[in-house]
Amino acid sequence: LRIPDLDLCQGDTAVLPLQGTFVTDSVVWSFGGSGKVGVHYFDQPGAYQVSATMYVASEPKPPVYAWVYVHENPTATVTARSNEICAGDTVKLTGVGGVTASWYVGPALVAEGRTTVVSPQQTTTYTCIVRTAFGCLDTTQFTLTVKPTATLQLAGPATVCAGDSIELVATGTEGYQWTSVPTDATMQVQGGRVIARPTQTTRYTC
Repeated sequence: LRIPDLDLCQGDTAVLPLQGTFVTDSVVWSFGGSGKVGVHYFDQPGAYQVSATMYVASEPKPPVYAWVYVHENPTATVTARSNEICAGDTVKLTGVGGVTASWYVGPALVAEGRTTVVSPQQTTTYTCIVRTAFGCLDTTQFTLTVKPTATLQLAGPATVCAGDSIELVATGTEGYQWTSVPTDATMQVQGGRVIARPTQTTRYTC
C-alpha cells in the first residue's frame, strides 16, 4: 500500500486515496476516520505527515506514510501610478502577491501576466487573480476612473488698437496655463483670466 504525497492550498480539503492491494477494507487514518480514502481539513499552512494502517483480522499491518504540504494563499493587490486618468491616457497595472496574474473585465479575460497596460475610455473595474507557484490564488478588484475630457470656452476681443488693454477669460476647466507669441511682458494671469496691453499682433494660448 502507499499514499501519494499531496500539495494543496490553505482552505482546501485534503483527499488522500490509499493505493495498492487490499486484504480488507478496514483502514484507520492518523488524523481520524477510516476507509480507503482519507479526508481531512488542515486549517494552517505547513507540512503534515499522515499515515494509514490496514487491519486484517483485527491485527494492524505496518502503516504507510505520506506528506501533505499545505501552502499559504497569497494576498492580491493592484498597484498603479494613479486610479484616475484622462480619456486617451494609458496606465500600467501590476498584480502583486503571486508569480503570475490574470485580468478580467466582467467575465471576459483581457490579459495574462503580472503587468498589463490599459487605456479605457470609461471608468472600468478590473478583477485581478494572482497565483503562486503552487497554484494558490487570491482575487482583488481595482477601479480605474476615467475623468471627463476638459472643455474650454474663451471670451475676449479678437481685435484691439495698439496699446489698448484686453481681457481674455477662459471657462470650463479647473486649471489654466497661458502663453503668448511673441512673449507679451504686459500679460498678467489670474487663473482663467488674463489682462494684457499688447503692442503688436499676438497669439494668446490657453
